[in-house]
Amino acid sequence: MISAYTAGQWDEALSCARRIEAYVRGPGAAGPSGPALLAAEIHCTSGEQQRALAWLGQVPDTVVHPLGGWVRLGMRYRSGNPDEAFEGGWRDVRRARESGLLEGLERLLGRLFQ
Repeated sequence: MISAYTAGQWDEALSCARRIEAYVRGPGAAGPSGPALLAAEIHCTSGEQQRALAWLGQVPDTVVHPLGGWVRLGMRYRSGNPDEAFEGGWRDVRRARESGLLEGLERLLGRLFQ
């Protein structure tokens, strides 16, 4: 999925996300999901906000991880809420740092300052 995502082969990445989600999470499972977050980012970037929200809805807002903050920041900004995006991004940075999740934080900060 990551290879397809970074190569811009988004249809393949989304197909992988669906397969991973079906295999790993199964029906009724809860918790953080990297594939769901990347799928949300793909749909958001391609202007499919409803599909992005559907994927993002699988990941609770309480999930503290820089990837989640990165995707939520992009969603808020692209939805026309730059102030909310900035404030939420900083909140996600603080939560990640407090939880000791520093890996990937530079990407969230980079998007925040874009």
